[in-house]
Amino acid sequence: MVNDSGFITEVHHVNGEGEDGGVVYCEMQAIETKGENLVEREFLRAMYPENCGYRYETGGVMKNLRESTSNVKVIHEFHKKFYQPENTWVIITGMVPDEKLLNALSEVEDNILAKITSNPLPQGQRGSYIRPWMTPVPPLTSSVEIDVYFPCNQEDNGMVQVGWRGPSAMNDQYKLSALGVLFEYLTDNEISPLYHQFCEVEEPLASCVSFTIYENLTSAVAVTLENIPIASIADVKEPFFDTLKKVHSQEIPFSETRIQTLLHQKKIRILADLEQRALDIIAEDIISFQLYGNSASDLNFRLNLHHYLEQMKSEPVSFWLDLLKEVTLDQPYVFIAGKPSVKKKEDLTAMEKERIRLQQENLGPEGLAERKRDLERAMEANEVQPSKELLQSLPVPDLESIKFLSLETFSNIGPQARTSAPSWQLSAFPLKITVDHVKSNFIWVQLFVDISKLSKTIRAYLPLYMSAIFTCPVSRDGGKTIIPHGTLVADLEAHTVEHSGSVGLSGSTFSPGNFSSYVHLSFKVEKEKYEKCVELLTDVFLNSVLAQDRLLILAKKMLNLIAQAKRHRSYLINALSNHLIFSPDSNYHVMGAIRQEGFLKALVKILKTKNGKPLKDLEQLQKSLWDPDRLILRVAADVECLAKAVDPQKPWREIFLPSLNNKNPLPLPPPAFFPKPSFVLEKELVASASDMKILSSVLGLGSLESMSLLQSAPCALTYDHEDYPALLLFLQYLTQCESSVLGVGKRCDVGVFGE
Repeated sequence: MVNDSGFITEVHHVNGEGEDGGVVYCEMQAIETKGENLVEREFLRAMYPENCGYRYETGGVMKNLRESTSNVKVIHEFHKKFYQPENTWVIITGMVPDEKLLNALSEVEDNILAKITSNPLPQGQRGSYIRPWMTPVPPLTSSVEIDVYFPCNQEDNGMVQVGWRGPSAMNDQYKLSALGVLFEYLTDNEISPLYHQFCEVEEPLASCVSFTIYENLTSAVAVTLENIPIASIADVKEPFFDTLKKVHSQEIPFSETRIQTLLHQKKIRILADLEQRALDIIAEDIISFQLYGNSASDLNFRLNLHHYLEQMKSEPVSFWLDLLKEVTLDQPYVFIAGKPSVKKKEDLTAMEKERIRLQQENLGPEGLAERKRDLERAMEANEVQPSKELLQSLPVPDLESIKFLSLETFSNIGPQARTSAPSWQLSAFPLKITVDHVKSNFIWVQLFVDISKLSKTIRAYLPLYMSAIFTCPVSRDGGKTIIPHGTLVADLEAHTVEHSGSVGLSGSTFSPGNFSSYVHLSFKVEKEKYEKCVELLTDVFLNSVLAQDRLLILAKKMLNLIAQAKRHRSYLINALSNHLIFSPDSNYHVMGAIRQEGFLKALVKILKTKNGKPLKDLEQLQKSLWDPDRLILRVAADVECLAKAVDPQKPWREIFLPSLNNKNPLPLPPPAFFPKPSFVLEKELVASASDMKILSSVLGLGSLESMSLLQSAPCALTYDHEDYPALLLFLQYLTQCESSVLGVGKRCDVGVFGE
């Protein structure tokens, strides 16, 4: 139960300077004026009527936190109404002995029942239990179109969110699940009708098209188009609905093959997620059932959706077209246009300054001093330590009871490596390779390419190159056969559980990940598609045709994406930090969105003139990456099962290696042990003290009301240092929920990272 001191620091307070704070308040301050948040909030307000819980901001809005949530009474009343045994579910996933589990639950249940029977509330105070979220939602009777202006520093790109009411999460789970598949068909990638209409044209109207399903008693589905040039926002509505009509009339043919692919891939992704994050998947299904389930069959549907996806494969094309018509063409819609506004930024800034001034004036010196004392007393009360006896009574888990996943590694890198993987003698393989034997139903194939020796001029093309190789045409048979880019996209969609490419591990378009001196390509596939995976890697890495028309479209989409990046605090503060810390020759500098903006604008002008220089530079980059000395392969799979089904080295020797040999005039290195590859560590990319002219900087961002602080310090430890685990543990200690770093009520999030 939240007490007064907890409310002051965790929810809302006014400090001695007359400024508002509190964890929840700061959290909402961080998002309340973001463009995406403003558009979604207005969408839900238009989609659902007054007094319907679905239309409200779950974290609260700042005005209400200041004015109507001024004490713990509101929170206590909420707890009293909803935190009841009938509304309490315990979700446990993992390998827990039944007896221990039931004994532990029995104690909890007995404690709850004892409180109810020994301390009954006065008649009617607890009231009969009313299941939440069961109030019927009135229909949306007419379409709604609203312009929403969000604060920003530049009036460049906006967004649109379009949506409709959908099937009930309680009464029509089958149709609601099918709707998710249908909208994935419409929006997911370059061969999806809506994505193709808005992103795959000579002058892209958006950089991204996505969808969201709000799983409610009366659901809603929304399509979001991001990074629309402000002058083009008014041009979105007509082609948007025209595309939906053309899909329904089959003027744009509806592909039964592709819908079958999407159903299969959704099923496979569910099974893959159960391997990697079972807790999240099962918890989501159980919570959904808690909210809207009524029977054992409802629970079975949610926990075994993959079976029902198989059932959907038998649905005719008319089922999907009728569903499209029912949801998007036969009922009212909500259309929200989000537009950037410098005036909105200036107005909000002026209003907030005036509100703070009036608050300070109304409180006066005595009131401000009292607020200061209240906050200090609350912080002091929150710092009271639990008793030693209580801490010692908590059981300490036995590490020996944890069943760690087994991992065997084979490699031809280094003289100490184990080279004899099942049915695969790695010492005879002509490229550096590591094979990890793991118990899994899936296979990972990864390629790492050393780019540390590339010139800065060539590396400027890396963001465009990484975006292009997954969506460009493919050349096969020595250039005799050209496969359209749509076919490559369809193959990747049909045959991979996931695929990605970045500079560094888990990098993004304009920011490299760790080990930024390597390009990283990754594919995850079903066991049966191992050979196809090697073929796709070969197509993407070795056979990609960097066509000028595709590059022009991609460069324009990336420019639209930069406008969004420049509104996002997390990206900008990291980009600024990278600018101050790292050498100008590093990929952190070369790939940054601000530098790429100028580079891409110039590149677009050149590409429009059909000047061949960019293509020559990109081809030089591509050829540089094909150097066998730069390559490291990694395969992770249940190698024993794989070896029983296929010869694991056959697709490499028959598909990848011949293609590589044809591309690069250098002969493949002879079979041997390879020396350990050199890695340029991030600490080696840090600018010298003499080059680090500026050690601190402040960045103004008009799209947000809150601030962030990022501070970096040098760290001498590397990933393989014996003290690195101790560093990670210490950082975890610093950021634990009740640490001194987190206890002052002026933040919503703190992170300390060792990189």
